Amino acid sequence: MSLSGVFFVGVGSLTYGYVDGVALLPALARNTVDPQEAIVVIFPDPISRTSVENNFALSPDADVDLRWEDYATRLVITPGDMWMPGATYALTLTGRQKLPPFAGFTTTLSFVARGAGMVVTTSPVAEEKNAIVPFGESINITMDREVSPHDYAVILSPSIGVTLISGATEKELAIVPREPLAHGKRYTLSLYRTYAVPQGPFHKKIHTFSFITAMPPAYSWRDASAQERLFAAHTFVQPQILTGKYIDVDRTAQTMTLFDNGAVVATHLISTGRIGMETPAGIYAVENKTPRAWSRQYELFMPYWMAFTADGKYGIHELPQWPGGARETAQHLGTPVSHGCVRLGYESARIVYDWAEIGTPVVIR
Repeated sequence: MSLSGVFFVGVGSLTYGYVDGVALLPALARNTVDPQEAIVVIFPDPISRTSVENNFALSPDADVDLRWEDYATRLVITPGDMWMPGATYALTLTGRQKLPPFAGFTTTLSFVARGAGMVVTTSPVAEEKNAIVPFGESINITMDREVSPHDYAVILSPSIGVTLISGATEKELAIVPREPLAHGKRYTLSLYRTYAVPQGPFHKKIHTFSFITAMPPAYSWRDASAQERLFAAHTFVQPQILTGKYIDVDRTAQTMTLFDNGAVVATHLISTGRIGMETPAGIYAVENKTPRAWSRQYELFMPYWMAFTADGKYGIHELPQWPGGARETAQHLGTPVSHGCVRLGYESARIVYDWAEIGTPVVIR
């Protein structure tokens, strides 16, 4: 025999009515609770606590805490740890009124614990064989719902530390590796939904995918266009220094890459030393700067001069200018034709000069 009249069952923020034990529920898909959310059952009259507790049935079984409120008219059912994400539960309540006429009742409520979410897209895509993830840029995951990075955890293997942040949209997670990914290597990323339970954080794996990073093209100034070499410099050059600013000079490709905390800031076409007057490889630093230096040896001006050797013999500067006003043409950029310095184009030289500071490392390779 069911209770007469109407009693209500609240699931999460939703409230459902029952008449004579018949549930007036919307579609099951709406009966969702968060994994750690309590279920509230509201009765129109005080209920015998022991009658309900002795006959309490939940399938699948789960540890729960039962708490009565409002003179036994309100039953709060809290999961001991959590409802298993994605699981459908059937809750059967059997009992009787506490006061005459002591009417008995049985009713069943079904609900679904909200799932951990589904992955819609990833970038790189699963099993991509030429993935490009420059240092400082992110691996991206788009979910089927709004997400917060605080609710998720990721593992990238082989083991590399990552930072998990919000992506470009409310449904996107961005995973930023804390060190450069190796070229031509297979990586696997696992995504977990994190829940706080009394025993400590609980992690439920919801997605795993793998990709292989691309191998850099073997470009040199002899066999590739300037555009191809600049793209490769921006995309494939691995930073040698991960903190602060530094200037990377690639003599093979005749390109310069500016890095700040390991991330690419800009790339420029250059001209290093010709055969017999090669720019020396090594790790240096900007020793001094002057907007317009004069070379007594070659009797020409070197605008935006930045020496990178202590003796001042080698430096970075704009295409040279002779006293009569003639200037080196930009056609020589991308080809090693200098006397040993690193030459930059007219606009590029000013940009690098303004960006670099005395002490900025210069790596020439």
